[in-house]
This record gives sequence, structure tokens and C-alpha cells, in this order.
Amino acid sequence: MPRPRRENEWDEAIKSLLVEKPPPGPQAIEARLKEAVRSMGSKADKLKPPARRTIGRRLAELRQLPPEELERYRRFRWPENMGVALPWEAGPAAFELVRWNSEHGLRPPLIALVRWFWRVTQLAPDAPFQKRYDAASQLNTLEVAAAVPENEAIRRSIELFLAFTPWRSKADAAAYKGAVKRTKIAAFSPHVTLRVTDESLADVLSVITGWGMSVRTARELADYVTGVTDSPGGKKIMRKKGAPQ
Repeated sequence: MPRPRRENEWDEAIKSLLVEKPPPGPQAIEARLKEAVRSMGSKADKLKPPARRTIGRRLAELRQLPPEELERYRRFRWPENMGVALPWEAGPAAFELVRWNSEHGLRPPLIALVRWFWRVTQLAPDAPFQKRYDAASQLNTLEVAAAVPENEAIRRSIELFLAFTPWRSKADAAAYKGAVKRTKIAAFSPHVTLRVTDESLADVLSVITGWGMSVRTARELADYVTGVTDSPGGKKIMRKKGAPQ
């Protein structure tokens, strides 16, 4: 029995490349996907990117999507994105993220990440930057993640953390610890595995976009081609030739 077609599972990575200026064609996208797969080493031995002809067909279809659906894959720019992709009141949070990225040699953040960072900052303006960044990064990735129990558990973990504000005081921290024990919801952590389609394809998506990247991982980058995923054990980081190590 023939295997079902799975080409659409690569759409998230293709969309993230489609919004670049100038937009790459099928040949360039094929090369970028292969580069991402190679960076994963033996873990992706059985993972094969779609052929150039398939990518061309998907591009023709994806270009018909409404502009707002592709907006989440674009890099933030001020003032162009304000009042359109983001409300003007999101400006202070957006610049906080832009400044941090710039200070660490990173490209401007994705609009979708800025949006989630602003939302988290509205709820917890006094939370440490790292916590807000990590929560926003996970919530951003969850928007395109598979509807599986593991991903739902991550949402509940973030929800509990923001509700109990454990960074504010020892009393709040103790209350949060008690809530974790009582509810059996895992404590919030940047070290989570977010399932997008299957594990290997999720890794390719993170390599292409930087989604799911925690502050700790981002801080390790002086310059990068596409991004990395984060895990307690770490992964190979792709760098431009001659970039600082």
C-alpha cells in the first residue's frame, strides 16, 4: 500500500522562506531545506526534503494565501509593522526584544514572536526578561504545533507560572511550588520538546525559523544562518563562515 503524501508537512518551513526578500525560488528553498537536514546529523538520516518540483507546486499554492496568514513568518520592522501586524501600544515590548536581539548579534525577531512577547509582557511586566522570552517563544511555536497532549501540557505549565508569579516574592514562589505539586502540572521550563508534525520535521522548522529557541540558546549565538532548537543536551549550531565562535 503506498504511503500517504506528506509534502504539506514541510509547509511551515517553506512559508518561513517564502516571505524573505527577494523570495527564494524552488531551487534555493530545496538547498536551504537540505542544509537544515544536514545540520541535524544522524538524527535526520531518514528525513528527505521534498523534491524541487514538489516545492514549486507548493509555492504556487502557498502564494495564494492571504497576506495576514504569512505575516507571522516575517521579521519585525518599525514603524512598518505598527498599526498593521501589531498595535502601536506593543511598541515598548517590541523594542525590548529588538534591542536584546541586536545586542546579541541576532536578526530582528519574527513578528509572531514579538506579538507573543508583548502579550506575555502585558500579563507579567515585572517578570525577568528570560522568562518572558522563553514563554513567548513556546507560545509562538504552539500556534503551529500538533494538537497532542504533550503540547497542551506546555500551555498549562505556562498558564500556571504566569498566574502564580513566582518571581515576585518567596511567598509567591512557595505558592507556585505548592500549585505544581497539587495540580501535577509540570513547572515551567525552557527545556521542552514541542511537536509540530513529527520530531524530525519539528527540528527542521526550528533550524529554519529559530522557533522554540530559548534565551539560553539564543545567547550562545554570535551570528547564525537560520537558528537552532534548544535542548538540555544542546545541538549543533549553524554559523556563517568566519562568525565568532
